[in-house]
This record gives sequence, C-alpha cells and structure tokens, in this order.
Amino acid sequence: MKDRYKLILIYFILFIQSLVLAYLFDVDGIYVRAEINSIVIINIINIIIFITLSKIFKVKSSSVTKFLLVILVLFSELIIDKEYLLSFYTQSTPQSIFPFYLLSELISIILLPFGGIFDFLYVIGVYDLAFLIIPCFILSISLISRKILIN
Repeated sequence: MKDRYKLILIYFILFIQSLVLAYLFDVDGIYVRAEINSIVIINIINIIIFITLSKIFKVKSSSVTKFLLVILVLFSELIIDKEYLLSFYTQSTPQSIFPFYLLSELISIILLPFGGIFDFLYVIGVYDLAFLIIPCFILSISLISRKILIN
C-alpha cells in the first residue's frame, strides 16, 4: 500500500479516536482552566497514536513530514481567520464572509485530531500567538516522528 493511503487511514483512525476521547473526557464547547488537563491529554494521546501508527504501518519519515506540512497549510487558514474560532469561545457571531465561513467550518472538522491546540492556546491565554506556536507544534511533531521513524 502506498504511503499516502496509509496516512489517510491513520488520519481516519485519529479522527474517530479524537471523537471518542472528546466524549470520554467530556470536553464541552466552553473551555475553562479546569479542562486544560483533558485538552493536553487528548493532544498527547493523538500525537502518540499518530507516531505509533506511522511506525506500525511503516510509513516513510519523508511522507509523514509532507503530510504534516499539508496539515500546517490547512491550519494556516484557521490561523489567519482567528475571529471564526474565537467566536466559539466567546459565544459570538463570526464576522466572516460566507465562503470563508464555510471553508473555516470544513477545515476545523478536517483538523479535528490536531485542533485541540487552539483550545489549549485559548485556555492558557496566548491565542494571539497562534501564528507562532502552531507551526512550532507541527514542526516538533515532524521532528519527533522523523527521529522515531528513522530508527
């Protein structure tokens, strides 16, 4: 099987697993400081499962890096349109134009396994620095997976 199909299968498993973990940890739409532990645990479990499944399916480290680059490109639209995601936390209406609102909605569903990083940034109060922190987050996942998959 090609690496791209393996990565799609891994991502589908992560998507289902993220839904189950959000249900088990009872993560609501309104985040408070008490839920920071569950958000961090869900993110860590997603990263561990992603790297473990990549190792089990014997995906090349270069393919994983390219896949994470695609994830970063998808994140860039949400980073640019921060008002859309911020409207979920502040219970307000986003100021987006309709096609961008629809695109933001679609991308936030696609990025569900890695979307917890936005929740974490909002809870700790550094949401405005998402344009710096999220690329570093994806880069660190890429470096960790490259180190593990090469060995």
